[in-house]
Amino acid sequence: MHNSGKYVIRYLLFTMLACIFVVLGAFFYKKTKAETIINKVEYAEKSSVDYRVYLKENKFFDEKYLTKDNIINEKKLLVAELIDKISINYNYVLSFSEKVNGNYTYYIKAIVESNESAGSKNYWSKEYMLTDKKTKDIKDTDSVIILDDVNVQYEKYNKILNDWKNVAGVSMDGKLKVILVFESTISAPNLEKKYQINNSDIKLELPLSKAATEITINENASDNTKTIEEKVVNSDSKYLKYRIGVVFSGLLSIICVIMILVTRSSQKNDNKYYTELKKILSTYDGIIVNVSSLPDLDKFNVIKVRSFEELLDAHSEVRLPINYYPQKRKATFILVNDTMLWMYTLRNND
Repeated sequence: MHNSGKYVIRYLLFTMLACIFVVLGAFFYKKTKAETIINKVEYAEKSSVDYRVYLKENKFFDEKYLTKDNIINEKKLLVAELIDKISINYNYVLSFSEKVNGNYTYYIKAIVESNESAGSKNYWSKEYMLTDKKTKDIKDTDSVIILDDVNVQYEKYNKILNDWKNVAGVSMDGKLKVILVFESTISAPNLEKKYQINNSDIKLELPLSKAATEITINENASDNTKTIEEKVVNSDSKYLKYRIGVVFSGLLSIICVIMILVTRSSQKNDNKYYTELKKILSTYDGIIVNVSSLPDLDKFNVIKVRSFEELLDAHSEVRLPINYYPQKRKATFILVNDTMLWMYTLRNND
């Protein structure tokens, strides 16, 4: 391959590598810049409340209790005087889009409320714990299921409201709420922080201090999807590998530029060498003889000259041809006369 073609290939190779490393450096640099990432975990609540209304012994109803379906389908009103207790069953399911860890606590409470008859203002209310608080761990799961029940002595809370009504001496509406309270703290692999989840009220509600009462339920029969969303800014420590990539790509780019400069310098040296060699061979073609090997230098008194002109001066004295021996990175010219040998070496210095 001609030398110019060799250097063209080197230029192209190192230029291409330098461009690649510059692009990689830009890519890694972009990764090190602060950017906002949005992490999400979706969760859905599904709840239902079932109940039975147990009746006191009476001569009017054959049944010991009325079910939720009986009351709703037959559109029954409940006579407060006949209610013994209400057995309530809660079914609560919390589903996540990812597997989570953490813990949850739940309990069931009753609230007796005394409100203004003509408005929404509250006169008095009091909470009563119906169950102990129950705490459980959440371990690598995508759902939490709670099944629990409680018996509510309706007559007890009705009496509490009537006692308050007699003391207050004002017109009021009484209300009993029976609520499942759920509280949870969860974490997920794609979340940086822990998050608290409180359920929507799952409650059964009925009037107090009324001759007839009607049960209403706040439940969620279909999935109610919500989202935990956090915005996280990339931290320097988290993206250290990208910073290393910037430095590494930059160093390689510098090395490629240096190699391009070295190649250019080598090309200049080669051009200078071949120009000088061509000039000598063409100018002094009549006195230069090509040889395939050098003689044994140990048999001669060798005089190394520093320029081809000095070798020409010796030639003028002895009038013998100058031998030319080409080598890979140099050209050797010698002049032999008996035991004397004059030598000049033209080198291609990178």
